[in-house]
Amino acid sequence: MEKKTSKKKNTKKSTSKNTEQAKELVGSTINVYEEKNSKQALPQSRYYAWTAYIIFFLPFIINPKDEFVDYHTNNAIKLLMLDIISFIMIALGLAIKSVSSLFLTIASVTFIVGAIILLCATTVTKIYMIYQSVQGKYTELPIFKNMKF
Repeated sequence: MEKKTSKKKNTKKSTSKNTEQAKELVGSTINVYEEKNSKQALPQSRYYAWTAYIIFFLPFIINPKDEFVDYHTNNAIKLLMLDIISFIMIALGLAIKSVSSLFLTIASVTFIVGAIILLCATTVTKIYMIYQSVQGKYTELPIFKNMKF
């Protein structure tokens, strides 16, 4: 009987220990995120960061060593990649449209409409990210969460 109770106590101890370790791990992850967002960007950094969404290489030239500017410049490059993809889709749609087939015409219209929707989405995202950078916040793009350039 004593062996069973000691096994139960050991199981409870190991379970509580695992629970405490899990809480510490989650807590440290949250603390890292809060620390990054609690940092206040300098006004000069905010100014350079939002310009990255207009002309992506300008902050690299003017202020390359600032972490806040670098973060938003990386996000701007990711959005620029989506813009380039949408322009390629428009070019493909126009190239396909030159062939006179009903199926290819529908395909070209689909490419062009999809590219326009993608351009609108990236434009709205850029406006939002400009607002976030002016506020001095580190905001991640949901699509490219773990990519760094």
